[in-house]
Amino acid sequence: FKWIYVDEDDKRAKAVAQDYFIKTVMAFAHGGDYLFKTISKKIQDTWPSDKPLDQYGMEDMDFEKMTDISRTPLAYGDPKRVIDMLKPCVETGVNFFIGGFNMGVMPSDQVKRSMKLYAEKVMPYL
Repeated sequence: FKWIYVDEDDKRAKAVAQDYFIKTVMAFAHGGDYLFKTISKKIQDTWPSDKPLDQYGMEDMDFEKMTDISRTPLAYGDPKRVIDMLKPCVETGVNFFIGGFNMGVMPSDQVKRSMKLYAEKVMPYL
């Protein structure tokens, strides 16, 4: 699964994706607060004392780290960036994935524009 946001303007795409992706992640985190706390406690209780958690980048996550293609189900940007982000999946043999275009409370007209750009300017190159 990948959340996908495509815009003609790469900078605008990043700003929009950052806003809605973080809101979506926070909604999942809030809705799953009990589960998150339970899992976090278990991780902290069983984590090897000689390997601090922050050594693994968990303490200072930001949008750039969250959207590193190896860490997140998000592809965003202008069509070229989205192609570049998804191309490694294709090159490794993936022949399908589920794309989610509606992140959280994103207006439906914005979702439709992104889907149209994806269909016209990204899909043909994958």
